[in-house]
Amino acid sequence: MNPTAALDIALQLIFLICLCFAIITDFKTLLIPNWISLALLAAFVPFAILHVPLEVVGGHLLAMGVVLALSVSFFVAGWMGGGDVKFMSAIALWMGPDHVAPFTVLMAFLGAAIAIGLMGMAKYGPLLGPRLLDRPVPKRLAELASSRQCPYGVAIGVAGLLLSFDVFASPA
Repeated sequence: MNPTAALDIALQLIFLICLCFAIITDFKTLLIPNWISLALLAAFVPFAILHVPLEVVGGHLLAMGVVLALSVSFFVAGWMGGGDVKFMSAIALWMGPDHVAPFTVLMAFLGAAIAIGLMGMAKYGPLLGPRLLDRPVPKRLAELASSRQCPYGVAIGVAGLLLSFDVFASPA
């Protein structure tokens, strides 16, 4: 394998690992560590050098900037956390102008599905019984539902994972 292909695989793995780690961390703690967003930003630079024509780099930066501006307004309104804002913006950089709209739409649908699921868990979770609610995932879902908190980073990360196939197939 040539060094360029190895670097390309490593950068894609960094992207995927960062998203998976953020999904798990946000589900467990409702926090997304800053290093994840920083790693995504840093890994995009060599990825862009390999795959993104210079005239398209501005579109990637614009996609990130628009998502950042909108999500900061959501943060100020109290609708999302700061880690979500940084995470979403870093992924938008990778998505670029071709994939940022599908990313945000998919993320919104996934976030709505999680929120609806948590509302259902708040209402019907006790019907599941103590044996099921003692298991780690249902127990955490019940905790989130009772606290009325939504791990939106899960929706952000899953949307990024699902669209990564398209991003890596046509990175420009």
